[in-house]
Amino acid sequence: MIFFDEKEGTTALMSLLDKLPGITILRMERGPGRTSAEPFDLHTSGHMSKADLKFCLDGLLGSRPVDPEAIQTRYGRTAKGRLAGISHQGVTGLKMRFRVLTLPWYPDRLPRLHGVLSKALPRVSRKLQDLSLRINFRDYKKLMINMLKRSRPVVFLAVRQDVFRWALSKYHGDGTGKPGHLQFKLAKGELQRRDIGKIYVEPEHFKTIVASCEAIHERKRELMQELLRAGLEVHPICYEDFLASEHETLARICRLIRLDVPEDDLRRAVAEGADFQKVHSEDISEFVENHQQMIELFGDRFVPWQ
Repeated sequence: MIFFDEKEGTTALMSLLDKLPGITILRMERGPGRTSAEPFDLHTSGHMSKADLKFCLDGLLGSRPVDPEAIQTRYGRTAKGRLAGISHQGVTGLKMRFRVLTLPWYPDRLPRLHGVLSKALPRVSRKLQDLSLRINFRDYKKLMINMLKRSRPVVFLAVRQDVFRWALSKYHGDGTGKPGHLQFKLAKGELQRRDIGKIYVEPEHFKTIVASCEAIHERKRELMQELLRAGLEVHPICYEDFLASEHETLARICRLIRLDVPEDDLRRAVAEGADFQKVHSEDISEFVENHQQMIELFGDRFVPWQ
C-alpha cells in the first residue's frame, strides 16, 4: 500500500509495478479503456461509510479468502465504477491518499441545525464544523491503523523531497496556473511536451503552495511514526530516487515486499516504460518565465528523507 499526495510520481511508479509478474495493482474501471489507479479516493470511491471502507480494505488486503462480489457490492454503493485487479494470488497493491472518505457529522448529518446556526451564530457554526472535522479525522486514522494492523501490508509513503520543484509542479497544474494534471493528456497524445508553454509564477501565491508542501511533509512524518508505533513496516519512497533509477526503485520495493522478481522482468518493465511520462523538465526555465527570481527566492526549499 502506498500513501501519496499529488505530483509525487506515483502514477508512473504504479504503472511500472503493474508490469511485473506477481504484482496486481488495484484500479477502478470507469468504462471501456478508462481506469483510475486511485480506487479509494474521493473522486472515485465517493464518500464511503466507515463500515464499507473497512469491509473492502480488510477483504482486499487481508489474508482471509476474498469474496469479490461482496466487495464489489459494498464498493459500488458510492463508487463511480467497479474494482479491477481483485486477485487471490500474488501481491495486491494500491495507492491512496490518507484523507477521510466519510462525511463529518456536522454539517452533513445535521443540515437543519447547520442551516440555523450558520445564520444565527456563524462563529459557533464554524467551531462545530472544525470540531466535527477533527473528530472525523481522528476516527478515520484509528480505523485505518487498526485495519493495517490486521492485514499487515508493507506500507510505503511517497515523498518528494525537492519542495521547490514539487510546488512548481502544483502551481503549473494544467499548464495555465490552474489545478490539473498534464500527464494524462500527454499519455493520450492530446498534447506534446514541446507544446507546454511558460507561465509567470506569482511569488506570494507560490509561497503558500511551498508552505502547504512542507506541511504535508510534517504530516507524513507524524503518520510514519504512528504507523511504526503500531508495529507496522513503513518505508519512504523518494521521487528523486525514482527519477535517478526506476530499476533500483522497483528492485527495492520488490525486496521490501519479499517478492522475488527475475532481473530480466525488472529490466523489461523499465525498458517498456510507464504509461505516463514526466511532464516538467528539471530545467525550470523551460516552463517558468521568471525562473531566476524563483530560484533565488525558493531554490533551497528541500526536505530530506534520507
